[in-house]
Amino acid sequence: MTGHDGVEMAGDPMPGAAEIQALIRREVGLPSRLGYTALLLTGLLMAGVTAALLLTEVGLPTRTFVSFAALTVIGLAWAGFAGWVLARRRVLFAAHRVAGAVMALLFTGAFTLGAVVIGRSPDAGDGWVAAAL
Repeated sequence: MTGHDGVEMAGDPMPGAAEIQALIRREVGLPSRLGYTALLLTGLLMAGVTAALLLTEVGLPTRTFVSFAALTVIGLAWAGFAGWVLARRRVLFAAHRVAGAVMALLFTGAFTLGAVVIGRSPDAGDGWVAAAL
């Protein structure tokens, strides 16, 4: 096969119709939708439970209050992410995977940083264990 400039091309760089259809079925297929639906429900449940604890418990220590608020925000962020993916009924060309990976990295970093900060306080030795895990 020759290209537009007359140079021989080794193979067909464009995927075939069957490959594209398989990609679309895999990306928006039932298992994928069920996984994102489970993530949406889990994020909402997590945010709801931590928000309820945050609003109903009086006299929480400051670090517990901040932790519950952070968990509520994280749960809402995951629910929003899952809703964004489910609202698009087409292939997102891995944009959702990149966004999910960035969110996971940020949330894990925030947890580790928070555990280190708590571990440095004089009255909380268990923060180092959480940071190490």
